[in-house]
Amino acid sequence: MTVKIDRESIRGMAQDFATAVDAHVAALNEYAAHIKGVAEDAVNPDLTPDERRVAFPPPSAHDLIECAVRQDGDRFIADYELVGPSLEVRKQRLCAQVDAAEAAEIAKVMPPRKARHWQMREQDIRTADHMRLSNHPVALKPEEINDFLAKARPAEDTTFLIEQGRRHATVTAIQRWAAKAHYDIDDLTDETVEAWKLEPFNG
Repeated sequence: MTVKIDRESIRGMAQDFATAVDAHVAALNEYAAHIKGVAEDAVNPDLTPDERRVAFPPPSAHDLIECAVRQDGDRFIADYELVGPSLEVRKQRLCAQVDAAEAAEIAKVMPPRKARHWQMREQDIRTADHMRLSNHPVALKPEEINDFLAKARPAEDTTFLIEQGRRHATVTAIQRWAAKAHYDIDDLTDETVEAWKLEPFNG
């Protein structure tokens, strides 16, 4: 019966798997021929003990190579099929790669040790802005609100909000980049999955 061998299990072997299997098949057949000759020489009365071929241990190979070979009558043959990983597993791995890249890009923009503080500061400024608007003696027109708040709040708060807005915009762009990558991965096939590469985020 043909042995199924996980394709990933042969990665990192010192030489091409098929070449190694073929070499082992040749070595086993040569050894079988030699052992047959040993048996023939043993019953040949015309040969002295020194002239007779002697047995020695059979050739050995990596366990996976051994599994890929079977005996067929008097001959050894290669009989294996490389399988896996499935398309779905490869897609999941690519998605995990995208997820890790997305997290790394977001961490550049919103470092985890700073992000929570920034979020709290932004909320505090928004709350103070709301109070300023609530306490204003007359209702402001929508187009007047931003100018009023920019003048009413501390300048450093306005600067912070501008910077925070840029950070939010960049994070959104990163999320869209990752979402498009996930979308593309879902359409991959057995023929295209190996060639797919994650394009770097370029802002």
